[in-house]
Amino acid sequence: MVHPLRTLYLRGPPPFFWGGKTVYDICAQTSGFPATFWETNTEECVNNVETRFQSFYVGACFAGWSLTLYKILSTLWFRYMVLGPIVREIHATTRYASLPDHTVAALENISIRKKVE
Repeated sequence: MVHPLRTLYLRGPPPFFWGGKTVYDICAQTSGFPATFWETNTEECVNNVETRFQSFYVGACFAGWSLTLYKILSTLWFRYMVLGPIVREIHATTRYASLPDHTVAALENISIRKKVE
C-alpha cells in the first residue's frame, strides 16, 4: 500500500503532487533554499520529503477508511431502512395469495382481534 502511494506522491500530476521532480527540487520548493543547498544536505532533504510523504500517507489512509466506513453504513442503512420495509410489505401481501378468499378473511379477523385485545 505504501509503494503505490509513494509513487503517486512523488510522480503524480503537478497541481496536487510533485510531478517527478527530484528530492532536491521538492526541498527547494518547500523551503525556499536553492536545490544546490539541498544537494549538500541530502539527509535533511530526504527526511523533509519523507515527513511530508508520511503526512500524505496518514491523510490518504484516513480518507480510505472513512470512505469504507461510509459505504458500510450506507449499505446497512439502505438494507434495513429501505429494502426491509419493502420486503416486509411484499411478504405481507403475498402471504395469503394462495389461500381462498374466505380463509384470508378469517385470518385477518383473527389478527385484528389480537390487536384489539
